[in-house]
Amino acid sequence: METAASKSLAPTASDRVFAVLKSRILSAEYSPGQPLTELGVADDLKVSRTPIREALRRLEHEHLVQILPRKGAIVVGISAEDINEAYLIRQALEGISARRAAELLSDSALAHLQERMAVASAMLADGDRAGASDATDELHRVVLSVGGTPRLLRMVANLKELTERLHELALLVPNRLERSIEQHQEVLEALKLRDGEEAERRMREHIASTLTDVLAAFRNRQVGTAGSVSTASD
Repeated sequence: METAASKSLAPTASDRVFAVLKSRILSAEYSPGQPLTELGVADDLKVSRTPIREALRRLEHEHLVQILPRKGAIVVGISAEDINEAYLIRQALEGISARRAAELLSDSALAHLQERMAVASAMLADGDRAGASDATDELHRVVLSVGGTPRLLRMVANLKELTERLHELALLVPNRLERSIEQHQEVLEALKLRDGEEAERRMREHIASTLTDVLAAFRNRQVGTAGSVSTASD
C-alpha cells in the first residue's frame, strides 16, 4: 500500500528533468555553450515548462548551466581539467582505502570479491558488458566501506556522481572493460596477500588507466558533437 511518506519520496517531474539534463551534460551529450531553451526541452521530454524551469535553476546551482537574462540557459558543462582533477583525487582516496582494506578485510569478504570477479568474467563472456561492469564495481564499494573513513567516504561520494557518468564513456573505448577486469583482479590479488602497499599501487594504476580512457572518450564525444553542430549549420 502506498503511503503519504512513499509518495513524498517519489521523484517529481522536476526531479526527472533534472536527472536527464544532468546526465546529458556530464556525458558530454550536450556541449559547453549549447543553449537549453525551455520550449526545446519541453518538446524533447514531453513535459510542461514549469518543471523544466525548476530543473534549470538546480543545474545552475551546481554550475552546470548558466541562466542569462533574456537569453535563457546555456550549458557550462565540464572540462577535461574537471575530469582530470576528479580522478586524481579518487586515485589518492581509493588508494588509501585499498591500503587500509588489505589489513581489515575479512576472509569472507575476500571470497565474496573473488566470486564477483568470476561473475564479471562470465558476464563479459556472455556479452553482458553492463552486468560485468557492475560486478567489478563491487570491489570499489567493499574497499571503500572497509578501508575508508567517514570523511573519506563523503569526499568520494561527492566525486562519484561525476566519475560514474563518465565511466560509461570509458566503456566505449575498445577493450576497456577487459582491461578493467584484469586490473580489478590485480587489486584483489594484492588484497588477498594482505599487501597494503601493492593494493594501493594497483588501485591507483587502475584509476589512472580509467582516467586515460575517459579523457579519450570525452574528447572524441566533444569532437563528434562539434562535427554534428557544424554539419547542421551548413
